[in-house]
Amino acid sequence: MRDLDSLLDGASAVMPVTIFDRNHGTTRANHLFPEKFSEYIAGTLHPSQIDIAYKGYRFSLNLNSVKNSQTMFARRAYELLACGTVTISNYARGLKVMLGDLVPMTDSAHQTSQILAALREDVDAYDRLRLAGIRKVHHEHTFEERLRYLSSRISGTEYHFNRKKITVLSPVSSLGEAEHVVATVHRQQGVDPQLVLVSDSREVSELARDQGFGFVAIDSSDTISHVADPEAFAWTVMHPSDWHGDHYLLDLALAGGYCEAQVIGRRHVAEYSSDISWNGSKGAYRSTEGLTPRQAIVRLGALDAPTISEALHADESLLQPSTQFTIDRFDYCLNGANAAQSILDLVSSDLDIDQGCDVSAVLAGVEAVPIPALDRTVISPKVYHSKLIRTKGINTARVEGGVRVASALEPGTGKSRWTKTRIPLQDVLKDGLLNISLDTSQAAIVRPTVRYFDADGNNLKSPIYPANALTTVKPPEGSVSCEFGLRFNNSGTAIIHAWNLSPDRITAYTPNSTRRVLIVSTHYPTYEHPYRFGFLHSRLRNYAQHGLTPDVFLLNPSETAGFAEYDGIETRTGGAADLAAQIASGVYDTIAVHFLDARIWNVIKPFKETHRVRVWIHGSDIQPWWRRAFNYETPEKLEAAKPASDKRLALWREVFDNPPADFAVVAVSQQFIDEAQVDIERTIPPSDVHVVHNPIDTDLFTYVEKPESQRLKILSIRPYASRTYANDLAVAAVLELSSEPWFDQLEFVFIGDGHLFESTTEPIRDLPNVTLRQGFLTQHEIADLHKEFGVFLVPTRMDSQGVSRDEAMSSGLVAITNDVAAVPEFVSSAEGYLAPDEDSAGLAAAIRDLYAHPDVFLEKSQAAAARVRAQSASSIVIPQEIALLGGVERKHRNSLVD
Repeated sequence: MRDLDSLLDGASAVMPVTIFDRNHGTTRANHLFPEKFSEYIAGTLHPSQIDIAYKGYRFSLNLNSVKNSQTMFARRAYELLACGTVTISNYARGLKVMLGDLVPMTDSAHQTSQILAALREDVDAYDRLRLAGIRKVHHEHTFEERLRYLSSRISGTEYHFNRKKITVLSPVSSLGEAEHVVATVHRQQGVDPQLVLVSDSREVSELARDQGFGFVAIDSSDTISHVADPEAFAWTVMHPSDWHGDHYLLDLALAGGYCEAQVIGRRHVAEYSSDISWNGSKGAYRSTEGLTPRQAIVRLGALDAPTISEALHADESLLQPSTQFTIDRFDYCLNGANAAQSILDLVSSDLDIDQGCDVSAVLAGVEAVPIPALDRTVISPKVYHSKLIRTKGINTARVEGGVRVASALEPGTGKSRWTKTRIPLQDVLKDGLLNISLDTSQAAIVRPTVRYFDADGNNLKSPIYPANALTTVKPPEGSVSCEFGLRFNNSGTAIIHAWNLSPDRITAYTPNSTRRVLIVSTHYPTYEHPYRFGFLHSRLRNYAQHGLTPDVFLLNPSETAGFAEYDGIETRTGGAADLAAQIASGVYDTIAVHFLDARIWNVIKPFKETHRVRVWIHGSDIQPWWRRAFNYETPEKLEAAKPASDKRLALWREVFDNPPADFAVVAVSQQFIDEAQVDIERTIPPSDVHVVHNPIDTDLFTYVEKPESQRLKILSIRPYASRTYANDLAVAAVLELSSEPWFDQLEFVFIGDGHLFESTTEPIRDLPNVTLRQGFLTQHEIADLHKEFGVFLVPTRMDSQGVSRDEAMSSGLVAITNDVAAVPEFVSSAEGYLAPDEDSAGLAAAIRDLYAHPDVFLEKSQAAAARVRAQSASSIVIPQEIALLGGVERKHRNSLVD
């Protein structure tokens, strides 16, 4: 439902929306559109009318319920593109694999609006995307192609796409013209052109003979049928003075599959003189007239055997008796053979985006996956399709592919159901470890859980494990038996495909990437948790804008395996074996790691001599326990943290004692890298160390001169997940100021979330000029909010830089923070205020100073925006990072609206 809301909210914000509801008139609540969208519903459509609707709209919205399958998605995506309807969709991995960015995908309402608005305004981008979708589907994804593949498997023959033969007549007067035409023919994609050179030149005749082309004398009286390949689909004239794009013939040939016209061409064409002009009627994909063989293909046998001379010199009268169809306006320029590339780019259909995998390569890759011989221990479907599982609010049913479980629990609630069969652990352990893997269609609905018992039957622990991931755990000390169960959350339906207790997993085939940089981390933002690792997301968005699009792999055993999208960036979550296989595919030359841990290091270690390795250090990933002692609330928690700290430092010593051959450590501040070398007791070679600040998007966080009244409007946007963020100091500063006679002139807004939010903000909850908003904001929402405030209250106990502070400074907010860690490298008294460590009174004093001195506020605001632009702006930082990653060698951008 969230994805539906995002698509419809985003689309309706920029253009009218029409919904054809296939369940129109139903009274079943689960099949009704939400009431707020009822105004868009125009009724329903009979199946025979669907193609009319597809072709009648410029845009379509597509919603997928299956998001993680590599190949499964709604067939209507193919059908819509085949009809020339530009389609926007929620994220689905299968769409990304098969169609790339030919179907722009997002789960964000804001980005939906952005994509649609951009395509509505940019006619050329719209037309190119439309053409690329038509070409992709009609070339690779028709029923004809699927049947050809099946036939090849049955007959044992090699499968390849159907390449239509087209006889190409070309009148050339010199060897140079002939070589130009030969090069043009060789560039043609997806067809089998049969070139016939027509000339009176001996050199041309010899060229044709040497390279196996047809040759006809200029004064020949032969007809087309005499020189055309009898198996040819059509013939055409390719004049040496014209320019033809790489897909010129393919798009014409593909149109022969969806129209019955005898002549297929381009009626609206570009002509080059000193510049480009467009001639002919502007309509596309419709019947037309006035085509000539120079701008069209003619089905073989459509005319009464014209002579070659007639074909070469024909005007529109030659083809007038034939039915004609015009396609797009790209990839042909009359008299454009010698035009500059910048001119031809205006005519080319080339679209610099990911256009999906070649389906023949996908099929070959799937066939090459070895069939595993697994001796597996499983929990029988009979167990979880039983009365023990079924209860109020939970039901099960056997279906093809597994057991369907349906949960009608209230949102945010959960219930565990147990098999009640107590099993000795020795029967299910492998080398002392328990392996659990529940394969399900909806990991948010159902997960595996285990109850561990000691010898006296006491329940020691009942942990819940992630679905769609292989979890390997050591049972609690003293446990001798267990019961397996299913944990249901929220409402919805899922299919349980298998419940395995073996360490072996079948690794799914993943099509090879075309990208050369792999980003490895443990987390990435989601629409539910947009603050988490936001620094990494902002990097990747900026990389894409500068021409570098890496793949992203998240190695985190506590997260569900699969694929996801956030704000236009696709990520994959998986296990160590999945990551190793992805690196071993051989397409990457660079591995960049954020938050290196032992699991990640153990995977990339075998590749450290063959790959460029770049490791960003951020804080908790490398710091010992004593650097963050303030985070541990009890002595017991502090003691428990020390062994993990020792292991962390040992890992880094191993890395620096045996570094990769091509290695760099990247820190966001000099103070941080100096501190890290002290902590790990190692000196890193200067050539391996790079200080590159976190990039700040100054185009998003724009500076608009502040009115002095905004010095009274104070904003705090922070996570409340740990004491590192020192939100308690901000609260204490507000309480100190509350005794001032002018306190009610101030306005405070605290925004954030985390387990400490309610307890931290409780002391100021009842103050009338304090607003508390528990939740997260997107970067665009934060940027908009910056325009309404003048002061950013951002105390801290530890910061290697402070991205949210710098973003606020970029917008002209005056930062009030603490003089700790690396903060002084990014803000000084010229742009903000630096209170002593743990000093809430110093924070309050800064607000007093701003209240009393509006001129100081205006000076600091302007200076703050200027400092960020001079030090940490994306335009400065991103090129530095891209250089560390090997530079820009892209095949395509990340999306249409980078």
